Amino acid sequence: LLFADRLDQAIASGARAGTPVVLLVLNLDRFGHVNETLGQHIGDMLLREVAARLRSVIRRASDSVARIGGNEFAILMSGCRLSDAQRVAEAVARALEVKMTLNGHAVDVHPSIGVAVCPDHGHDPGKLLQRADIAMHAAKQDKLRIVTWDDRYEENGEKRLALMSDLKKAVDNDELTLIY
Repeated sequence: LLFADRLDQAIASGARAGTPVVLLVLNLDRFGHVNETLGQHIGDMLLREVAARLRSVIRRASDSVARIGGNEFAILMSGCRLSDAQRVAEAVARALEVKMTLNGHAVDVHPSIGVAVCPDHGHDPGKLLQRADIAMHAAKQDKLRIVTWDDRYEENGEKRLALMSDLKKAVDNDELTLIY
């Protein structure tokens, strides 16, 4: 809730000052594997270590770091150009790719990072978060570390949603034929 409030305030302040706001959303690849193999206790330790590493690479104290989901984090930076954000994203990736030793277990994770910038990629906090999240999923899918939002992702998302709807309809109406 605090992060959502900070995002709202940053966007409003950026709009008044004419300065950009950057949102990074990152997901830890293979986090589920760590939980399944080493247990949730080690997974929790990993999340705490990730949070500490994220705090160590942010630009200034006014930037915000938050855990927004199971293994998803967000970094909010006000008055930040896209080039600066990409440098921070690279620093985040480097910091997280250094092996961690947790309770005697060597653990390595690789982040997938999505970047969205207000006002270029949206003025609404929910839309900005959604677009950073979609960019993060694109990074994960394409096996890239960092992806910045692009409008083509929205087009692809709409097409994928329509295709899933059409496929469900075809299955429900027994309209599929298997050919092998």
